[in-house]
Amino acid sequence: MPAVLRLLSFVRSYWRQVVLATLAMVGLAGFSLLVPWLIGRAIDIGLAAGSLTTLVLLAGAVVLSTVLRGLCAFGQTYSSEWIAQRVAYDLRNAIYDRVQNLSFSFHDRAQTGELMSRATADVESVRWFLSFAVTGIVQIVLLLSGILVLMVRLNSHLALVTLAFIPVAVGVALRISSVLRPSWTRIQEQMAVMTTFLQESLAGIRIVRAFAREPERLAGFRNENEHLHALQVRQARLQALNAPLLALLLSMATAASLWLGGREVIEGRLSVGDLVAYIGYLGLLTMPVRRLGFLINTVARAEASGRRIFDLLDAESEIRDAPDAIELPPVTGHVRFEHVSFSYDRRAPVLTDITLEARPGEVVALLGATGSGKSTITLLLPRFYDVTAGRITIDGYDIRQVTVRSLRRQIGIVLQDPFLFSATIRDNIAYGMEDAPFEQIVQAAKLAGAHDFIMSFREG
Repeated sequence: MPAVLRLLSFVRSYWRQVVLATLAMVGLAGFSLLVPWLIGRAIDIGLAAGSLTTLVLLAGAVVLSTVLRGLCAFGQTYSSEWIAQRVAYDLRNAIYDRVQNLSFSFHDRAQTGELMSRATADVESVRWFLSFAVTGIVQIVLLLSGILVLMVRLNSHLALVTLAFIPVAVGVALRISSVLRPSWTRIQEQMAVMTTFLQESLAGIRIVRAFAREPERLAGFRNENEHLHALQVRQARLQALNAPLLALLLSMATAASLWLGGREVIEGRLSVGDLVAYIGYLGLLTMPVRRLGFLINTVARAEASGRRIFDLLDAESEIRDAPDAIELPPVTGHVRFEHVSFSYDRRAPVLTDITLEARPGEVVALLGATGSGKSTITLLLPRFYDVTAGRITIDGYDIRQVTVRSLRRQIGIVLQDPFLFSATIRDNIAYGMEDAPFEQIVQAAKLAGAHDFIMSFREG
């Protein structure tokens, strides 16, 4: 499961918390294993000898072990959740950074809802995996190892019978896991489809209402929602089947242990206290085996989500700085398009052999029918896309030989589709110049004819 292994690499930065969680898990497993042994000793020593003092001491030891176990459980849970939340924080930042730096061509193909699903639902699946599955698997290994050793020490013949059920239980869990993994992939993909539909409906709500298309959009959303519901119900059915099967196998193991262990006690080869301790360890064995189904489900879900996250993080931007790119110095703005051709998909040309020149201070108007490439020409200048042939220069500098940041810092552009961020009017006007003086912002608003209505707002 390469995605799961790669997700675990994010944990390395927090090795101190990992050490703390591991120590807490070791303590939790150790005190859990101690309790059945103490109860067995209480029966064989305290009750058999009729020693009230021994019973009180062993009872106190059981209480102390339980308290210490609780403290270890707290340390393990808190540390694991801290690590999981921190990795989720890192992943969300990495996704946001990746999306911000991908080229326009990527966003032409990507759907906003799909990207949002990866940054939210998929990251949350990873958090669950790191918080519960990783520590759960380590805890299961520690408990199983300790339980099996102690069971064999108590009675090797009885342990062999009990252990015969373990491979069957693990086989059942792994079989269900192989079905759950693709099921979770389909659920995550459908969640992204539904999120995309919802995002588009909300973004275009004015158009939907203006053309009275509410019934069609509602029907479409219900269809996607029903598809998601059907996938989740199927997955829940598979997951629900897991626990009863494992419980049945463990019940059979318990019944076999009681029958065979009872005979051992009757024939004097096993003490009553050791049988009680053995059944106690078998009860402890029930917990990790039952949790195995939940953990496998969580791992399967994390693998599906991890693949989707890393597909995004590994995406390469088509617009990158050349290895020898330089900072574009302050320019006067002499723009030249020299035999420029361009195609969005490398098949259908949008521009063919375009040559034009705009000198400093000139105003150049581009006229043409819809789809003739007017907007495309303006998008090529700040390198939102790269030309497929020819070159573009500013003051003689080929724009592909300067850094993208220094290029765009010297270009002002008004896009076709206006967009306002959830910020102040001042922030939106000065979005491209964070250090713009307030007087310039006001002057820009006046030139745009917006100053008067801006001043009518609360606090301007």
